[in-house]
Amino acid sequence: MREIDKKNAQIRAGLAEQARKIAEARHKGIALEVDELRESRGKLTKGVAAVLQAEHARAVAMVDNLGLDLSRDQADEMVAMLAEKAEAMWADVTRGVESLAVTIEREEKIREHRERQVAQRARAVRAGIPERDMRAIQAAWIQPGDAASANDDREREVVRERDRVVGRDRQRTLGREPD
Repeated sequence: MREIDKKNAQIRAGLAEQARKIAEARHKGIALEVDELRESRGKLTKGVAAVLQAEHARAVAMVDNLGLDLSRDQADEMVAMLAEKAEAMWADVTRGVESLAVTIEREEKIREHRERQVAQRARAVRAGIPERDMRAIQAAWIQPGDAASANDDREREVVRERDRVVGRDRQRTLGREPD
């Protein structure tokens, strides 16, 4: 029992530490280390699984030590009830670990979006798109997590503007006066 309580405290402290790091990074406006979060989530998940397994083993031992004349089905049902109770006590930790997974996914999307922006800027520089046009295009870029329904018109407008700017620059490159 003491070992389970120690593990419980360690896991909760680890989860609280991750929540603190995430909040601090967001407050400072810096990117989160996705690999570090993923590693931490893996450790926390394994820890929770180990504790739940220990709780299950403890429930089995408790039912066996009761000395009651129970059928195998009755004993299994009693173990299931005790294990369910233990899982309910761990529900907040499980939700915390799941929220880490959501944070990791969101951060990966943000990182991919930033990488695409950098690549688009590099292509624009190579293509000779003027800086003021590039700023207009960047201002209209759709951020990850934007609601698709709210952005359908905006997305079409952005594509039209980008095509217009690229077409105009292509015309200039060919020595023609853009329309």
